[in-house]
Amino acid sequence: MDNENISTFSVIINREISPVIPEDKWYHLVPIGKIPGFMEENGKSIRVIQDIDSAVIAELANNFRGKPLVDFDHHSSLPDGDTTAAAWLTKVEERPDGLWGLFDFSDLGKLSVENKRYRFLSPSLLFDVKNVKEGDLVRPVALGSVGLTNRPNMKTLTPLSNKESVNKQSPEALMAQGEKGKQMKELITALGLPDNAEMPVVLNAIGALQNQAKELPTVHHALSVVKNQLAAMQKKELESEVEKDLVKFAPVIQNREEVKAQLIANREATLKILAALKTVTPEKEKTVHNRAGAKTPDGTATVRNKAADQAAFIATVKNRDKVDHKTAFNTARAEKPELFQEEAKEE
Repeated sequence: MDNENISTFSVIINREISPVIPEDKWYHLVPIGKIPGFMEENGKSIRVIQDIDSAVIAELANNFRGKPLVDFDHHSSLPDGDTTAAAWLTKVEERPDGLWGLFDFSDLGKLSVENKRYRFLSPSLLFDVKNVKEGDLVRPVALGSVGLTNRPNMKTLTPLSNKESVNKQSPEALMAQGEKGKQMKELITALGLPDNAEMPVVLNAIGALQNQAKELPTVHHALSVVKNQLAAMQKKELESEVEKDLVKFAPVIQNREEVKAQLIANREATLKILAALKTVTPEKEKTVHNRAGAKTPDGTATVRNKAADQAAFIATVKNRDKVDHKTAFNTARAEKPELFQEEAKEE
């Protein structure tokens, strides 16, 4: 049967849908019974009674062709109407309680149902009848299309943005409508969508942002874990390098733990001090711990080498006060002058 040759149609009582999409994605489209509806006849809307029994259901199933579009609010039935797919009706099946349909949802349609943006299915049925009068009993012969809607008992396929009805609104209502349009435009701009984006596209973008927001705590946790792991690796690497430094400069280090702490706190500056100490310590100035046996040929005592103690304390002051080397040196000498005084000569 060629559905395109049937010019009259009716929209049945809408079927409420659950926000939880069934696992098998089958929906009850057309129930059995005598159901009030409306038909378009010569441009007029006529109230009729749709007489749907098991024989009608069988005929609807038999006449099913292709994969009809499931749109939003039957917009696709209008000239130049929005044909955005909420889903595709891939199969129908006659059952004891009526006609059922298998839906292949688009990403936008799935989001719209699960987020409760649309509550009803609205199938349109085709009739092969003419000269219908108010209250006539009619029997549909084929399924036309299906739409998602929020208007139960929608009597015609007129879209929600009916231009004629808008023009009949009061000036106050029109002003309110204009303000809503302005807000909608601002929302579209904020979402980075094209200026002519339709409501389903806007809702889809908002839903995507909501899903991203739900994932943010997980992302933040993952970043925190990675950051902690990186810090631990860097600390381990620094400690390994410091151990090498302590071995390298062992000849000029007296307080190993204090120098180690300074290397960890400010390795670069401490290495400069240690390097300088190593290069400027002449062989003849080696520390002599037994002054009794440390006489020079002229009978005087040598000066005890306190360079390592000085370097360690200067590094401590520098790290503590956050100052340059010269300032740290002067401060250290003022606080511990004994480290910077020569020992008295022995007679």
